[in-house]
Amino acid sequence: MKKLLLVILLLGLALLGSIYFKQETDFTLRLLPPAGPPLPIQGTWEITAPLHRPESATGLPQAQNWAGQKIYLAQNRVLLGQYLLDASSYRVKRVPAQAYLNSQKQAFPADFKFTQSRLEVITLADDHRFFCELIPLNADELILNLFSQSFYARKIAETVEEKVFTGSAKTIVDLAAPAQAPGIPAGLLLGLRRPEGDGYKYRTLWLPLADRQPTLILETERIIFPRRSGFYELQIKRTATEDILISTRLQNEQTDELLFSKQAEGTVRRRLDYIGNDYVSLCETYADPFLAGSEQEKSILKIVAVDSLPATPAVTMDDLLGNKNLNMVTESTDSDGKEENFGLARRKGYWIFQGRSFSDQEGREKFIDFPLSIIPPDHLVISNELAIPWPRVKKHVPQARDVLTSPTEDVAFVFTPGEILLYELQQGNLPAAPLQKIPLLAGEEIIMSEWALGHYVDNWTLFLQNLVK
Repeated sequence: MKKLLLVILLLGLALLGSIYFKQETDFTLRLLPPAGPPLPIQGTWEITAPLHRPESATGLPQAQNWAGQKIYLAQNRVLLGQYLLDASSYRVKRVPAQAYLNSQKQAFPADFKFTQSRLEVITLADDHRFFCELIPLNADELILNLFSQSFYARKIAETVEEKVFTGSAKTIVDLAAPAQAPGIPAGLLLGLRRPEGDGYKYRTLWLPLADRQPTLILETERIIFPRRSGFYELQIKRTATEDILISTRLQNEQTDELLFSKQAEGTVRRRLDYIGNDYVSLCETYADPFLAGSEQEKSILKIVAVDSLPATPAVTMDDLLGNKNLNMVTESTDSDGKEENFGLARRKGYWIFQGRSFSDQEGREKFIDFPLSIIPPDHLVISNELAIPWPRVKKHVPQARDVLTSPTEDVAFVFTPGEILLYELQQGNLPAAPLQKIPLLAGEEIIMSEWALGHYVDNWTLFLQNLVK
């Protein structure tokens, strides 16, 4: 009898233990998806005084006296006066103060100077549509750059009362429909690079779509890219000793072409690997004079802010990520450990961080490139998602080298060595035949992919048609 009771007791304990451990190992009950990072600055702010109000903006409805208006900055919602960003997102860029002023001349007084040498600029957007910029001066003061106007603002409360978001407010969302809406027009601005001689050639394609069909193809040998203030051209001026990068706003008749040169011995050649709204990824090759009968070269990767051009100071991983996780890129430093050597590259349909390390082989310095286990942040690469897995693309198109899918997730551009194949996505799959084939030149690779949605497609088409005439 005692043995029977002991057996029953042991069975009961085993059953309870199995239930406990089953519950304990049900990770779906205990894990939550990580929340998005909060805004770097929050609280309630008041706009105190304007810095500058350009005369050219006086006729616009946005050009009003914002003094006295409140700015409410919460974790994922922003209310500025009566304008509500209900699904706000932000990007942070760290740039030299003078370079930022040079690129924002229309928003600041001519004699204005920042006390800081470098700025942290927070760009606020709603569903990736630009709204304004915030520039913190200290814990209690900031500058608001809104509609080409600039204002001082001061903090009046550390928190935001939830009730301020419940009243009526104008939304920032404009005529562009949500990204996932069926039938929304989309367009791809594509930057391509190809080798030519001892350098490279570039071109830009504009591929607008309507009902998943290309309406026209615009092409220019110029490097055209969009920024929040309009379209820009990136020029490469080759001198005897250096390739100099110049960024020019196309709407401006005046260009500031203050050429920058290191005035060092040897040559500096630059290859564009990536062009974004605010950053450019480069490969710089330095060639020293002939030593011992052989030319000594060294190639490094770097990312630079567009606002700093034509100077090319590299931004650090800490500048881009805003944290101290630099142990993840220690292998990308050079032999003396003082220089971060990384850039952006394409791999299986994605932009990735790529590092470069050096070793001495047979008396010559060789390099090897390797992927870094860090996802590029949204403020560096805005659209970096695929609506179809890369293995599925390769299975359907074995010769595929790269792929881009639209934010609307209804079309895919598959890149092969000789052409771009445009497909309509059908439940995440590629159909048997492409909608269209677009020729590529020999050796062309992607260096830019910018998407326009909704009414922006017509706006970009009109501007680019006038540009390539």
